[in-house]
Amino acid sequence: MSIYRINVVHIKKVSPLSGNTIYLGRGQANKKFNLLANSYSHLEKSLAKYKVGTVEEAIICFDRDLVKNLKDDEPGYRYQMRELVELTKVLIVAYGEVNYACWCKHELKPGKNDHGCHCDSLRKYVLVKLEKEI
Repeated sequence: MSIYRINVVHIKKVSPLSGNTIYLGRGQANKKFNLLANSYSHLEKSLAKYKVGTVEEAIICFDRDLVKNLKDDEPGYRYQMRELVELTKVLIVAYGEVNYACWCKHELKPGKNDHGCHCDSLRKYVLVKLEKEI
């Protein structure tokens, strides 16, 4: 259990005006962290660059790319990850928690059949970074 509260939520579950939410999905609303949006989707009408068979496959592909890009030290990617860690720290200090918001997190009513989201992977990475600083 982490001392840091990072929630992964559906974008419609949080107010767009809430100061403790970071949008990490695709599209124009995510210019600051555009490289951290998931390039894979199972949905036919998605803005994703790559189409895959299932949401689970999309997350697996995102995770693979996350590890590769960090290992290869891709400059833009590395910069956005550092920025995400820093902004997360600032928002946790200011609000006590932070929300990572995306469209792919299961809809508005969480349930036992919820699927994951690429933000869950980003959350894990950020938590590891934050806990190393303690």
